Amino acid sequence: MPEIPPLQDIPEAIALPRRRAPLPLVWIVPIVAALIGGWIAIHAVMQRGPTVTISFLTAEGWSRAKPASAIKTWTSAR
Repeated sequence: MPEIPPLQDIPEAIALPRRRAPLPLVWIVPIVAALIGGWIAIHAVMQRGPTVTISFLTAEGWSRAKPASAIKTWTSAR
């Protein structure tokens, strides 16, 4: 049987922490999806034109049979 060395002769084990990636690969897909979604939202907001609100003092000429969305022609006072 081999001879067992005394405990003082055995070097102490040093545990080194395992290196990890700074960002796990699982998070790449959601981050890319969020960036693409943000770009689409910003692009849609920037492409939208100005909002025009028209208000009338009376509802003369309007009837329940003809909703406002059905009226498509109007003239601009330029």
